[in-house]
Amino acid sequence: MTIKAESLPYLSAEFLDSLAISTSDVVDEIERQIIGQRRGEVWCAPKAVVLPGDDRYIMATLAVATEPRVLATKSLVVNPRNSGRGLATLNSLVTLLDAETGLPLALVDGNWVTSKRTAGLSAVAARRLARADSACVAFIGCGVQARAHLEVLADLFPLQEIRAFARSKASGEALCRMAETRGLTAVASDTAKAAVESADIVVTTVTLIPEPAPFLDARWLQTGAFATMTDLALPWCLKAWPSSIASS
Repeated sequence: MTIKAESLPYLSAEFLDSLAISTSDVVDEIERQIIGQRRGEVWCAPKAVVLPGDDRYIMATLAVATEPRVLATKSLVVNPRNSGRGLATLNSLVTLLDAETGLPLALVDGNWVTSKRTAGLSAVAARRLARADSACVAFIGCGVQARAHLEVLADLFPLQEIRAFARSKASGEALCRMAETRGLTAVASDTAKAAVESADIVVTTVTLIPEPAPFLDARWLQTGAFATMTDLALPWCLKAWPSSIASS
């Protein structure tokens, strides 16, 4: 099938939301693709990153699978100046091609994919490593990724409470309101330590531009806590980790 450029479908966030794809389906599919990569059925190219030196972070990724037979590329720009324009700090676009013919299939809202994929990947690990009865989640950073992680974790675990710590009071309050709509108790923590120290699951999604100075101490984690990080662990003080972890 040949799709003309002028008729190439664009799958918006609104359209994708209307599909009502379940959390379990998202997480199961991400796990299937991870297993497929180990089996030689999925291939991912190294990330290509451009840093112009003006606080923009520009990245491209590419992956191809045998099932579904699709080649996907994502182009992404992170620009902290966007907040002054009333725009999201991160914006991206996914392009889908037929992996056999190279013919274009669709364009997809990359922001929707980024939030679902990142939170879903954390959930793949959480299903195996977090306690099944995890009831309290601490969020360090309360933006788009924190909201996506809240949705996924609330679907997978018997959550009762969240604790939110953010540099932006508005984002922390927004995450708390979202948690309350799910019937959860929401606490805006005054310090990162207060949020982390008795949580069963810790999610850190601190903005990387400008690069954060480490302020999180792993010794605050209670025994058996699960931590997932979308921020390359940059906010964590590595000296606080056991040497076997800090050197890996």
